[in-house]
Amino acid sequence: MFEYLPVTRPYPGLRPFEPHEGEIFFGREGHTDRLLEILQRQRFLAVIGPSGCGKSSLVRAGLLPALSVGRLGTGSHWRLAVLRPGGQPLLALAQALLAPHALGPELLPEAAQDAEPRPGLVATTVEDATPDAALIAAELRQGVAGLARVLAQAEARRASAAAGRAVPPLNLLILADQFEELFTYRAAGGNAREADTFVNLLLAAKTPGLAPPSLRVVVALTMRTDFLGDCVTFADLPEAINRAQYLTPRLTRAQMTDAITGPAQLFGGEVAPAFAERIITAVGADSDQLPLLQHALARWWRAAQGRDAEAPQITADLTRTEGDVATALNTHAEALFASFSAAERRACEALLRAITAGREGLSAVRRPQRLADIARWSALPADELRAVAERLAAPEVCFVYIGRERGEACVLDLTHEALMRQWRRLNDWVADELARGQGWQRWQARAAEHAAGQAGLLAGADVARALGWWN
Repeated sequence: MFEYLPVTRPYPGLRPFEPHEGEIFFGREGHTDRLLEILQRQRFLAVIGPSGCGKSSLVRAGLLPALSVGRLGTGSHWRLAVLRPGGQPLLALAQALLAPHALGPELLPEAAQDAEPRPGLVATTVEDATPDAALIAAELRQGVAGLARVLAQAEARRASAAAGRAVPPLNLLILADQFEELFTYRAAGGNAREADTFVNLLLAAKTPGLAPPSLRVVVALTMRTDFLGDCVTFADLPEAINRAQYLTPRLTRAQMTDAITGPAQLFGGEVAPAFAERIITAVGADSDQLPLLQHALARWWRAAQGRDAEAPQITADLTRTEGDVATALNTHAEALFASFSAAERRACEALLRAITAGREGLSAVRRPQRLADIARWSALPADELRAVAERLAAPEVCFVYIGRERGEACVLDLTHEALMRQWRRLNDWVADELARGQGWQRWQARAAEHAAGQAGLLAGADVARALGWWN
């Protein structure tokens, strides 16, 4: 289902937990049990919550390891198709189905199968799409019947490989991570019809009888609460979510204590009890509490290892150099930015402006982009951008994710939206980029009106504003 890798540090930092890190994922055991109950009953699961509440980590490091050991009651033979919808959700779904840990071994010719393991559990996006995915996507555009044919084809290939023996039951989980991308891309001019088809396929996939009897399909999605109302756009989605919704709860003090102290103890270290209590009180009701806490703990652990590699102790005095929960992320980001040369700072700003998207009156969102596109837009060399991205993606930083593709085809993305809210410099860049984009749209519309004879030349204050934007 996914690759088990060694766990090398007790706290992952800003990024979500990965499935192989279930052993350091403390405090959510009861929540995982509830996810299993819903998925078993409905074959559909919608994990909802505000940004920073731990949705992705709960699914990845809670639900997925539980499935892999058979806790759903349908066996431990699982495949996983994980995707982010983006602007072409059917293409993203097709590529996810072709992944080696999904149905790739059955749907792809042997020569086309990707034997190289992906770094962690990466959600497939449109940027990952291959020519084979385009063929599967064309089938999916035929609707539910197309999906049924794809699943039947995969099972026929499995039966053929069994050479007359009974085909063992197989479970497939289709996980649509960051489901809200359907709405953000749609608002930016995405294909509404394709989004409708995508939702219909997800709802149909879980229906008994769509797939052959030897293949059991279940569906899960994660979505931010501020997009819940947008689900009424799709006819049957609200009812499906009503029956299978899990609103991710905040951790209690006892659960938070486990999440803070448990991982350190597994690695032979300790978090001072009084400091742990102080941390929990400081976190409070901050919507970014969990990613900020994990980032701060990772920074404190690294500093504690520098003092005592054998038995690191996280104590309150570390906040003097690394910052507290509220400031550690901004402190770290500013220190890293200050270490860059002037050319690296320009590349860093261009890169981060490209992979973030502000929204008027709403919180900003991530917008993954290919390295080649960022280089073209910024007029900066791709190798300079890549070098900066690698520093931002280093394990001890975890600000940026670099896709598995080599060269300029790789996709760059933020590891978590909390970086846009908590790093003040990036927050300013996002706001400035939104204002520039709005200005471009405004002057483009005015130019179109002039070309159509519906408006005259700019004059007075309009000229001054246009020149200010241009400069």
